[in-house]
Amino acid sequence: SNPELEPIAPMEAVALYLQDRGNELAKNTIKSYRHKLNRFEEWCEQEEISNINSLTGRDLLRFKQSRSEVLNAVSIKGQMDTLRSFIRWCESIDAVEQDLHSKVMSPTLSKGDRERDVL
Repeated sequence: SNPELEPIAPMEAVALYLQDRGNELAKNTIKSYRHKLNRFEEWCEQEEISNINSLTGRDLLRFKQSRSEVLNAVSIKGQMDTLRSFIRWCESIDAVEQDLHSKVMSPTLSKGDRERDVL
């Protein structure tokens, strides 16, 4: 583990993130973020990740794959984009490795996917 990182539980990090962003984002946006990040908290619990200092690109891929079993491409994109902004914020409080957010893979949607999402 990286000695420069400060141990923090997934749930605590998510709560701090939502509190920090709460002032600048619309209530509905925060609600949506909370919903998506709750899935990430649950996944961490299942994987017995009690401290996010140790998160790797491979972990983030495994999370994405677990969500892909239940979500379509458009929803996965929303899930992973939210996770990426959360992880980037975590970097700013020394909770995860620097630049980990660049390893969050979000699907690139085709025009067809986006149209389906609108309908």
